[in-house]
Amino acid sequence: MVRDPASALEDVVKTGADRLARLVRASAGRIVIMACGAIRAANVAEVLKKTGAREIHSALATPVASPVRFRHELAASGSVGGAGDQRFVVGPQTVAAVLAAAAKATP
Repeated sequence: MVRDPASALEDVVKTGADRLARLVRASAGRIVIMACGAIRAANVAEVLKKTGAREIHSALATPVASPVRFRHELAASGSVGGAGDQRFVVGPQTVAAVLAAAAKATP
């Protein structure tokens, strides 16, 4: 988690993207070098273009309210810390947005 994702992305692009790009070039297709780390629809094309990576890993989960109605104070479930008031889901629209944005980076 970062306070300013846009600024964090620029930091990664300045440092990590160059390193990742060197690894992608050095691998020459012999192994897959996967880009990961806060990759979303808003930045996936830039990450792929700058690094040359062909695959990504992204945790696209969004917190939503838990449908659980009864909670026992000794039974931890749901979110970290046992609050149980939320769960994480990956929506098809989120995946579709990342795929569409990534397609813009491919030749």
